[in-house]
Amino acid sequence: IVVWTTLKVLALVLIIIAGVVYLFKGHTENISVGFSSTNTNISDWGAAWNSIIWSFSGWEDIYLVSSEVKNPKKNIPRIVGISVTLVTTLYMLAVASYHIVLPLEIMSNPDVAVAALFG
Repeated sequence: IVVWTTLKVLALVLIIIAGVVYLFKGHTENISVGFSSTNTNISDWGAAWNSIIWSFSGWEDIYLVSSEVKNPKKNIPRIVGISVTLVTTLYMLAVASYHIVLPLEIMSNPDVAVAALFG
């Protein structure tokens, strides 16, 4: 499990580095459009938030490992805080890199796998 987690984190870091390098080369054309085609339909936003909530399932299973953790009152809040912060930061930076590198037309097309086109 540690190997797969490390590979996933390294993949995200590579995506983030690629976006930063692309940005430092002066390519701002994809982010200069801002939120020009933002969807303001509230029902679509609700569907998106529902998908986001279900993608984070598993956090409620912390009680399964709490008996195995040394000093759980101290360490579990620390583990949760660090892991949530790390994962949120990595994914937000990866999404920002997607927006820096790929044009809005590709990003807004639901039939295109954005990660497959990146790079």
